[in-house]
Amino acid sequence: MKNLLILFALILTGTIVQAQSTFTDVTNSFVSCYDAADATCVSNLFARDAVMIRGTETISGADAIKAYYEKAFQKGNAKLTVNITDDMDMGDYVTTSGNFTVTQTNKDGKSRSRSGTFTSISKKTPRGLRIVRHTVTQTSGEGTDASGGSATDGSGAGDGTGTGSGSQVK
Repeated sequence: MKNLLILFALILTGTIVQAQSTFTDVTNSFVSCYDAADATCVSNLFARDAVMIRGTETISGADAIKAYYEKAFQKGNAKLTVNITDDMDMGDYVTTSGNFTVTQTNKDGKSRSRSGTFTSISKKTPRGLRIVRHTVTQTSGEGTDASGGSATDGSGAGDGTGTGSGSQVK
């Protein structure tokens, strides 16, 4: 009986670790795509009918999300740093929440940083996790409107994703 309990505990722990690495992977992928300024790569992380909410702006569908990031990435080189503060496996879905900082350098060499929070809901699919809803609230930095959303540009945060150089999740 004792061995059976130990085996069950190990299986349960392995399942939790596997779920953690899955949404950590989608977050790391988001950061890598973002840092590479690759709008196609970013949009491929979203479900076709995904919704992204930034402050008071709602962007519906992976194609619209791609167009949003194409425009945002034209504003200059940006690096995304993400810290996951909460994640939960809910069967067919996972939720990921955290905070982010984007440091952007424009074509004239001027840098600025913006910070905020995000929450993503991702659906488990045969192709892996796909983000179905992503909410971003900018809390500091240039271009923050009264709702916390970005009033001036579209470069901001994570779908849930890394820290340091932007390529790993904390």
